[in-house]
Amino acid sequence: MMMILLVAFVLTGTFSLYHFKAENKNYHYERLERKAKAISSHIDYITSGYQGLELSPTQWKTVLGTRMDEIGSIHKLDLGLYHPNVNCGSTISDSCVGTTRTLDYGNQSYSAINANFFSLVSEVISALTGLQNLVIVLMSDSLTDNMKRGMNALRCASISGLINIWTLFAALYYVARQFGQEAEIQKLVDEGWPYICTCQEDVVNMQEVFGGSSSNSAFFKTCD
Repeated sequence: MMMILLVAFVLTGTFSLYHFKAENKNYHYERLERKAKAISSHIDYITSGYQGLELSPTQWKTVLGTRMDEIGSIHKLDLGLYHPNVNCGSTISDSCVGTTRTLDYGNQSYSAINANFFSLVSEVISALTGLQNLVIVLMSDSLTDNMKRGMNALRCASISGLINIWTLFAALYYVARQFGQEAEIQKLVDEGWPYICTCQEDVVNMQEVFGGSSSNSAFFKTCD
């Protein structure tokens, strides 16, 4: 008899615990859903006067930027504003228009020119391996500068094979220089770098959206 009561007690307790957890999960999910609807309605109310206008993401950020903290405070949630549009490879962001990397500042030594090529290629590869950088930046928030340098050294070691193609580009530049055509190589860099700059910005923006700091993003930008 005692055994039956004990088994019944255990089964009742197990069922009650499972039921409580399920109810608790549903309650919080429904509560979050209600908050999401309330926040959406709040934002719709604030932006109702702008709905007919074709505003750019930057203009929408200006409209809502100062109000997001207010909305978050009212609804007791931390809110952020992010536009998921990625320009990398398609368009050039406003801040990257006219940017470039100079290959030879004039009368530079071969080692200095090689350093310019190494820096340029490492920035390009770092932008292209943005997912790897995202994980590293998020992991490095609580690290000291020396530990960050160590992580960056490991990151650079993992992509060193790609970065070493700078030697090929440097060789092509020296061949062009031999025939007085180095300006054409610089022209190609001038045309292409704004797109690379835009990709770099997209990578940094994604890192900040996931909680990484801009200072850490800059730390892992190159392998210099």
